[in-house]
Amino acid sequence: MLRLEAVQRLPKGTELFLSDVHGEDEAFTHLINNASGIIDEKIMKALPDLPERERHVLCSLITYPHEQLLRMEETAGAGEWDGLMRRLVAVAREAADEARTLLVPLDTAFEHETARAEARRDPATGYLFTKDGTHPTPEGYRLIARTLLRHWRLD
Repeated sequence: MLRLEAVQRLPKGTELFLSDVHGEDEAFTHLINNASGIIDEKIMKALPDLPERERHVLCSLITYPHEQLLRMEETAGAGEWDGLMRRLVAVAREAADEARTLLVPLDTAFEHETARAEARRDPATGYLFTKDGTHPTPEGYRLIARTLLRHWRLD
């Protein structure tokens, strides 16, 4: 009985029933990509003061990241990228809160550690990532572990 009550209190996911009509795969794919409109709701909840145009841009970026990033690479300046990342983190935090999970911002940990290495004029400034600049090195993974432990208050 106790387990049943606990399960009933878990957050409910969005239920969506779709049928793909032959030749209408774009509409079907759009519904799947935008999570049946729930992304726009999350953005409005996380950023209620965001102007509608910016909300649509953010929603489009979350829904179609590859296409939007290619489009934005040509036009967006550094300030726009920073603002965009802050808004994306706000939406991710909102989604994490609703799912009763914790969003741990690893980007700030990497930025802080890189800045410290540069301030020390450490020749191994890029030591946190492999040569491709994407995958963490063993030291990068240790930084991730320390950051997670700090957020979980286990260190």
